[in-house]
Amino acid sequence: GRFSRTSSGNLQLGGVARWDGQNWNAVGMGFQNVGGGFFDGVDVLALYSDGTSLFAGGSFRQSGESEVSAIARWDGQEWIEVSGGLPGTVRSITSDTEGRLYAGGLFAEPSSNIAFQDGESWSAVGDGLMGQVNTLAYLNDRLYAGGGILLRDENSIDQSVAQWTGTRWEKLGGGISGDVFSLVAESNLLYVGGTFLEVEGTASQGIAVFNTAIPTLTEPIGAHTDSRSSIDPVYPNPFRGEASVTINLEIGGVFRLSLHDLLGREIRLIAEGSLPPGRHSYTFSGERLAPGMYLVEL
Repeated sequence: GRFSRTSSGNLQLGGVARWDGQNWNAVGMGFQNVGGGFFDGVDVLALYSDGTSLFAGGSFRQSGESEVSAIARWDGQEWIEVSGGLPGTVRSITSDTEGRLYAGGLFAEPSSNIAFQDGESWSAVGDGLMGQVNTLAYLNDRLYAGGGILLRDENSIDQSVAQWTGTRWEKLGGGISGDVFSLVAESNLLYVGGTFLEVEGTASQGIAVFNTAIPTLTEPIGAHTDSRSSIDPVYPNPFRGEASVTINLEIGGVFRLSLHDLLGREIRLIAEGSLPPGRHSYTFSGERLAPGMYLVEL
């Protein structure tokens, strides 16, 4: 993350730390920028597909006395630059079943904002992507990227999720427009999280699921129960402490309002009962919630 020391200030961390069950510990020398310039932190930690190698990505340029540009591998004692590094910021790292390492972020070479490790160097993934890549996922022999405006489709509509077919980048299903910050792969399903408000003409509160077994269909999750009810965006977002959510009912009836994680598991019941038509607001606590993205479902 964007931290340099422990809260007590007595241990230098450089954007990455290890919890041993009781205390935070440094992982090597951590990361810094050359010449002590502004340090914008570590954006991503990722395990290699075999679970044996830890990688870090960010805007860093140095670890201790060693030059490490935007991506590094932990060898058990120190952070090692990966194939010469990348000239910019790395915000996401993933690997495929054949052991290829992919990095996404904001950089110009070897291809715009996306690259893969090819032996001792980084190689282009097609012609690259238009905007910053925030997240990567690999599922069923395909690489998926989410971010800002990554490509424009055949109708000149901006797309925020792209899939690599092996020869070119294409939009995901019917397309998603609006910043995407998280992709989670599970079985044949790819969950998409971000700030988008619509998926294929249906209202969505920033979360959708793509079924790779039905490659033309992207569905919103938990947008509303039917056309007569809806949920306003949670405020504030992101939040610590408490947040509020407003539901809109065109007809009265029995309701249940709950908080779920990205796998659909209910984390907390916000409210339930019977309500008349109209707007109804509720406050809920974020106490004991792990940092991450959650879904409010009506």
